[in-house]
Amino acid sequence: MSGLPVSPFDADRLIGSVVECSPTSLRINLPLASKIEGMTLHGARIGAGEVGEFVCIETQQHAILGRINQIKLPDRERLSVEPHMGKPPQSHPLGLVQLLCSMSLSSGEVSTGISSFPRIGASVFSAHPDLLCKIAEFAKADDEDVLALSIATLARDDKTPVKLTPEKLFGRHAAILGATGGGKSWTIARIIESLAKSNAKVILIDATGEYHTARNGVRHLHLGADQPPLSSEEVVLPYQAMSIHDLFAMFRPSGQSQAPKLRAAMKTLKLLKLENSLAVNGLFVKANQSKSLFNAAYVKHIVAVDADEADFDINKLPQQIEHECIALNNSGNWGNVNGNEQSYCSSLIARIASMVSAPEFACIFKPGAKKSLFAAMAEFFADKDNRVLRVSLRDVAFASNAREIVANTIGKHLLTAARTGCFQAKPVVVILDEAHNFINKSIGDEFSRHYLDSYELIAREGRKFCLNLCLATQRPRDLPEAVLSQMGTMIVHRLTNNNDRELVEKASGDIDRSAAGFLPTLAPGEAILVGTDFAFPVSVKIIPPVSPPDSRGPNYQKLWAASSTIT
Repeated sequence: MSGLPVSPFDADRLIGSVVECSPTSLRINLPLASKIEGMTLHGARIGAGEVGEFVCIETQQHAILGRINQIKLPDRERLSVEPHMGKPPQSHPLGLVQLLCSMSLSSGEVSTGISSFPRIGASVFSAHPDLLCKIAEFAKADDEDVLALSIATLARDDKTPVKLTPEKLFGRHAAILGATGGGKSWTIARIIESLAKSNAKVILIDATGEYHTARNGVRHLHLGADQPPLSSEEVVLPYQAMSIHDLFAMFRPSGQSQAPKLRAAMKTLKLLKLENSLAVNGLFVKANQSKSLFNAAYVKHIVAVDADEADFDINKLPQQIEHECIALNNSGNWGNVNGNEQSYCSSLIARIASMVSAPEFACIFKPGAKKSLFAAMAEFFADKDNRVLRVSLRDVAFASNAREIVANTIGKHLLTAARTGCFQAKPVVVILDEAHNFINKSIGDEFSRHYLDSYELIAREGRKFCLNLCLATQRPRDLPEAVLSQMGTMIVHRLTNNNDRELVEKASGDIDRSAAGFLPTLAPGEAILVGTDFAFPVSVKIIPPVSPPDSRGPNYQKLWAASSTIT
């Protein structure tokens, strides 16, 4: 049969026949399902009637692929499987099969619809692993030399690899979902290893630092304290690379009393950098001073001063806020110092002074001569030898939402570069681990709310600029459905929370309730692969990575074991 690796109708794999047909499912006889063991063919096991088993149903021009979702005995035969003496009575198990897709017998072309329905009595065969692999990959006859990533095998046959092209995996963005312990981290590690062997360009945002074990083709960067591996290079993200809105989100000024003074102080310091002659010790004292020189300089540099860049000396910010607290005056001079406003701003001034000098924020506010993260990224994009750039945020402070803001700034930088066409010749994939911490986040109150939406923007428009997103999270319910629905491919590990499973069903039209029913019972490392480029939800087992991530918890047996038994 042209285009198919094996015949879907191998007589040795016959397991039953159709007794009832509907538009979405079949009921079939499974005479071998009541046996204690399945069948063995050429050393390979055939379930011959097990829940989750894939089957091929015979029609004249097509082979229909289905999956057994239910097996039962007629009520009158329930006792036939009980232990008893003598010859056991015959039982007649029935199976419920969900219809998945069709294959043309002449061309091997796979169709996600059901081209023709089987007739009553049509034969049902256990699907061959090679056939499943062919359909899962949606491969064509001339696809022998394409770039494909070997990340998994079929769940029921670990000798049959499932290879995915980057277009199918990342072309419409991807999501790796799964509860803790389901194998999500191993999947990311395996994907990284596969991409590192190709000529790819990948940015991994490592929120917890667990992927420091990655080796060949991976360059390691970290923000904050020294981290493993020893080859990891410390970088900084200077506040100048952030926006005014980002700093507002970190400093959290109150909307009506502190925010106007903070904004005014930032604009004044930006102007002083452009017109240094106005500064006295890096500050501008407004109390009782003429407005003319200041206003003239402001008009001259209004575009730069009103821009969102934070290009000023942040060490002077607390003092400049004090100088912005002045009484209103309608004349050409500023008024006297307003003690009440200074009192209102005292908590903000103290907060900024503390953060700017705090060691945990040194990678932002005290960058010194260390290399900038964005400079290291530019080197990575120009370097042909490094395929994966891992950026560890493990030691970026949680306080003041610094970690979320740093991650958002990285996403914003990548999207800005993509919009200028930087990635047209070399597409980039950004993998965001622990995505629930960075997406659908907003900071501030009702008067001053700052949305961290760079990765949501990448999900909506990054694909047009050759920037693709791969999200990984154990809490899909914390991600907006609008973002998950943009993910063309999902690798779904075990999910036990009903809200998580329902959201995945809603976000992906390619997984239905029957397929989602397998999610709570998946073993560690197993996953269901779904997406717009896959003919049906494929059960796979992730190939263990060569360098597993450091995601283990503490060894209580070793660390808590007593030196002697206490009685």
